[in-house]
Amino acid sequence: MSATSIQTVLAAAVPDYPSAVALIRTEGRSEFHAAGVADIVSGRERRPADEIRVGSITKTFTALLVLQLAAERKLSLDDTVERWLPGLLPEALRPADITIRRLVGQTTGIFPYTSDPQLMENYFTAALPDHLDDTHTPEQLVAIAASHPAEFPVGERFGYSNTNFVLAAMILEKATGMSYADLIEYRIARPLKLKHTYSPGTDRFYRGEGARLYSKLNSPDADAPLHDVTDRNASDGFGAGSVVSTVEDLAVLLSALLSGRLQAPKQMAEMFAMTPVPDGVWLDGYHYGLGISSFTLPDGTELFGHGGLISGSFTYMFGTRDGRRVAVVNVNGDWGMPPLELFPELLAEVFAEA
Repeated sequence: MSATSIQTVLAAAVPDYPSAVALIRTEGRSEFHAAGVADIVSGRERRPADEIRVGSITKTFTALLVLQLAAERKLSLDDTVERWLPGLLPEALRPADITIRRLVGQTTGIFPYTSDPQLMENYFTAALPDHLDDTHTPEQLVAIAASHPAEFPVGERFGYSNTNFVLAAMILEKATGMSYADLIEYRIARPLKLKHTYSPGTDRFYRGEGARLYSKLNSPDADAPLHDVTDRNASDGFGAGSVVSTVEDLAVLLSALLSGRLQAPKQMAEMFAMTPVPDGVWLDGYHYGLGISSFTLPDGTELFGHGGLISGSFTYMFGTRDGRRVAVVNVNGDWGMPPLELFPELLAEVFAEA
């Protein structure tokens, strides 16, 4: 692993994004690399403790909580949505057949509410600035999904849907009597001493200082102006995409998760029972377990973790299966899909033999 080569990859990304960062944690020791700025107004440089919105990496948090409760027999992965949330889903979606395992394994067929035309208009077009303070309850998000037919029969195949993890988080709250935010704090953030990791609910603002997040509002114009979308109500994410964290905190979390410090062996085996994702369905060449994914670098190294995209922020956290080396990378921009090329290239540098 060459610090120079990592810096070269990050610097190459900066003409496209305000900044690109990578934090590498190897057997408890961390090193941070950055290019560009956290704030295009002040010109402040990025720091490892800058708070960012991590999008779908939230799913790994939710799945971890599910598996912890399963180990404590407060729920079972074979429990159904109908058992925990009776009447919430229409019979057409077969809630009596949708298990918690299928929710966190993305095999329910339930329509992803984020693909609803109205939500797409609100959050993925120039209308976004007018909707940054919209509040959504989990029930409203599920109702939006349930207004659409299933994408495929329950259990038939893999289908990435944020609705699955909203339902999983609702079940977590029902099983514990605690809010999703409190579960993140008391079961994950505090035990791991993650000082900047939380689910903010309807609060629009970071609790600490963070990187500003920028969007081109899906304009096809390469020179489209940047819009600061940092301060937003992320209740539309809930258990699928609401979490705020830092690259530093995420590296600690992933190291602990992969090394087996956060759950019992049985639940670890469940989480990491990976199945191939069919081409054209999500990310080609990836595998998915329970709230965790994997892919293989060109040199044959298999990495495990998750990615997250939300307005203004794109993040990857991946590491070796034993957790001895992990890396978290982020760009504070949400346009185009270069990160799907940039991040694997960067990870190939990080995990290459010295």
